[in-house]
Amino acid sequence: MDNTWVRYCEQCGEVQALEDFEGARRSCKRSLEHHRARRRKTDQARRSRQGSSGKLGDDSAAAAGGSAGGDNSDTVVEDPEEEQRRKRRRLAMQLKHRQRKQQQAEQQAAAQLAAEQAAALLQAQLQQLQQGEVGMAAAAAAEPLPPQMMLA
Repeated sequence: MDNTWVRYCEQCGEVQALEDFEGARRSCKRSLEHHRARRRKTDQARRSRQGSSGKLGDDSAAAAGGSAGGDNSDTVVEDPEEEQRRKRRRLAMQLKHRQRKQQQAEQQAAAQLAAEQAAALLQAQLQQLQQGEVGMAAAAAAEPLPPQMMLA
């Protein structure tokens, strides 16, 4: 590259010029815009479903004592089944998160144990090697080499 500052985009999986990023964000402007467009689309779909589902809307909320401005302070009657589905979904996600954390902790513990065992094995091999060198040096001092093995 030609002395340009670059950053890795975690969404695209590509290294891109620093100008393609907003501040310290880890995703480039293009992927952020794509994500925002997707969110806008799902938000619009959600709003249209809520409007046609028979829930209390702006007019009904005003009659019930809520504000008719559409500022999220409207009194909305939640469908009990939908609320239960959301609660189950949230609990399932929390359980998956806990399981993932537990699995990561177990993997880290296993990796640390494997590293400790490898270090112990290397230490034992080093000690054997050092003892072998001492033994070889003592044997070499005690026995002279045969003439065919001596270097000229």
